[in-house]
Order: sequence, then structure tokens, then C-alpha cells
Amino acid sequence: FLGERLQPIPDTIAGSFILAGTVLTTAFGERDEGEVDIDLEQMTERLTNRVFVIALGCLFSGMLPSFLYMRLRKEAIKKAAVARPSSPPLMQLLLPAFMYGGFGCLTNIGLKAVSELTAAGAPVLVCGAVGVGVLPGACLQLNFLNRGLRLYPQVIFFPVSSAMLLVANTVYGALFYQEYTTFIESPMHLVYFVCGIALIAVGIAVFQLRKHDLTLEDGAATAEVDALKLGVRSCALEPGRYVGSSTAKRADGQGSTTSLHMTAPGEAPSSE
Repeated sequence: FLGERLQPIPDTIAGSFILAGTVLTTAFGERDEGEVDIDLEQMTERLTNRVFVIALGCLFSGMLPSFLYMRLRKEAIKKAAVARPSSPPLMQLLLPAFMYGGFGCLTNIGLKAVSELTAAGAPVLVCGAVGVGVLPGACLQLNFLNRGLRLYPQVIFFPVSSAMLLVANTVYGALFYQEYTTFIESPMHLVYFVCGIALIAVGIAVFQLRKHDLTLEDGAATAEVDALKLGVRSCALEPGRYVGSSTAKRADGQGSTTSLHMTAPGEAPSSE
């Protein structure tokens, strides 16, 4: 339907690793259900919590260079994606997926904060202000999702971006709501959670094993070269046959011209 060709071996292996990793991170990402309603004062304390602030700084320190790189190298990234549609550069593919996951986790934290404040009976203006503050992050999340889907095949970008979002939601949600403290009581859960993240990373790396398909320009050039070879063989069998000239244009923009001329009986076909 989308015109994307599935490569069974690398895609199945990568999908299996990512699926196993998401199951582990979801199952063993600790969630403290003891406290349900959080008022505005508690929400402010958690927002200014030292651990969360440091983690948020680390997130933005990674997102800002990623955004600047995509902005400055926009045309180069686009050309690389077009040149290798079935096996795009993995590091460039990770950029919009990382931005999607980063803004997505902030959006989800904000939406959950709105629901918690509403349940705690916070003023409508406060809940509305928090909801409005979530909108820019949600718009940017969709922007980078659409940007990635426009440049890269869905069979690659969708599982990678979804895994990024899941890990970011789990990690930063646990840090903001201080659910990570339950790992102290169950250290093996932390081990399983880290193993899940490692499996996701391995699955993403496996996508590098996808084979590079010929682009349209590559395919046209190959077809014309094959036609020329067939003409040479036919000329050798039937002297006096005329084979016209043809130009094969490679994907890098450089062309090569091969001409075959009329040959008389008993003469070998000449090529210039």
C-alpha cells in the first residue's frame, strides 16, 4: 500500500528485539499507585526537584544540538534519505525520532499533570494554563513525527520513534512523579528495565543491516547499460546492424555516453 519493500531478515530481527525491549520496559518500569491526587504545591515541588531538573537539562542538551544539526544540514539529510530510501543513515534517522520522543514525554507529563490537578480540585484557570503550556510541545511532537515519516520508510521510522517515545515516557515520567524510588525495594526490576532499553538499542542497530536498493536513477542507468551490452552481442552475431547511442546517468549526477556505429560485414563493432 505504501510502496515500501519489507526485508524479512533484518526487519524481523530488529522488530523482535524492539518488541521484547518495550515489553520489559513497560512491565518493569515502576509505577507507584499509592498516591493518586497531587495538588498544585506538590506539582511545583516535583517540577523543581533536583533529580528531575538535572534529567531535564540532559534532555534539552541533547535536543538542542539535534535540532540545530537538522536545521543546518536540512538539504544534506534530505539528499541522503532520497539516495538510500531502503537503508537510510541510522544516525540521521534517529534525530527526528529522538526529538519526537523528547517532546512526546514532556507532553504526556503535562497532560497527566492536568488530570491530576483537576482530580485534586485545582482552580480551572490553573488547569487551563497548564493545558495551554502543553500545546507547543504537542505541536512539535507531531511536527517531528511527520518530518520523519516524510523522509524515511514507516517500516523503519515508526518502530524506532515509538520505542524512543516509550523509553522517554517511562524514564521521565518516573523521575517527575518520583516513582523511581520503588527500584530501591526491587533492584531486579531495575535490571530488567535496563535490559529492555538495551534490547531496544540492539533492535534499532539491526536496521543498519538492511540492503541498499537502487534508486530510480540507478535503475535507469543499469537498464541502459544492460541494453547496450545486449546490443553489442547482437551486433557481433549480425554484422551490419546499427545500434544507436545512449547516455547512462548515474545517481550522483555524472553521466557517461557510449555510442555504437554501423558495422560492415566482417568488421567488429566499434565503440567510442
